[in-house]
Amino acid sequence: MSQLVFWTRQIWGLPSYKTFPEEQAGNLLQYAYQKWIRIFDTAPIYWCGQSEKMIWNYLSEERKNIKIITKFWFQFDKSWNTFFDFSASWIKEQLENSLERLQTDYIDTYLLHIPDGNINVDEVVTTLNECKRKNLIRSYGLCNSYTELLKSFVDHPLSEIEYIQDFYNLIERKAEKLIFPYLKKDHKFMAYSPLYRGLLTDINVKELLEKNEWAINRLIKNDDLPVIIKKRKIYEEVAKRKWISLPQLAIDFLKMNENVSHVLIGTTNKKHLDTIIDLI
Repeated sequence: MSQLVFWTRQIWGLPSYKTFPEEQAGNLLQYAYQKWIRIFDTAPIYWCGQSEKMIWNYLSEERKNIKIITKFWFQFDKSWNTFFDFSASWIKEQLENSLERLQTDYIDTYLLHIPDGNINVDEVVTTLNECKRKNLIRSYGLCNSYTELLKSFVDHPLSEIEYIQDFYNLIERKAEKLIFPYLKKDHKFMAYSPLYRGLLTDINVKELLEKNEWAINRLIKNDDLPVIIKKRKIYEEVAKRKWISLPQLAIDFLKMNENVSHVLIGTTNKKHLDTIIDLI
């Protein structure tokens, strides 16, 4: 069965879907722990590191019992423009900053976040392996990668890559062609947005698309939206024939997929979290 991961992006700051008072978001983190979720996904970009700090603020006493996933990617130039940087020096600096914000000695899983094509794979692999040897990270991987870069990391003779994280669900299935064929036995795939930003729930589609949320706006701007809506209707009928809900169909799809080792849950309230946990 796929392991559940609590995805902090949705509860704390831009570019997250919503911003909550810290206490409310922290309580949700603690509630997730109480519901036996033991893996928490964060990133420095989630409100400029505040998401990482929150994990320390609310789960520090449980550090030995949880696993933390965080990421690294860009930095700012003198004009405050962002640019991708996967150099050895910047990887080490970002790791040091994340360790400080999380107040921990190590990161369980460290991911390249949305890597672009200008990457020296040798340098990245060597640097991450060095961080592993120093026990600063326990494992590493890619988040939102693409086929050629994935192959470069997987096939690199010194690579110890373990985790691949990407957008994958009943409707969005590009990973089946772009990622799954290149995974080996020791690789683990983490699927995020299992309910396609709410589209694979029982909520009325019109009501969903009218919500003024960043993630939904992205969905509206998708050129394939008519095709996506059509697929949803098909899956609604499939769920009815199976006498189950649409969310259950979506979760079962991931549970039965041998390529999926982890499912990331991004939610904003305890009720939704309970619902997804029950489905798993």
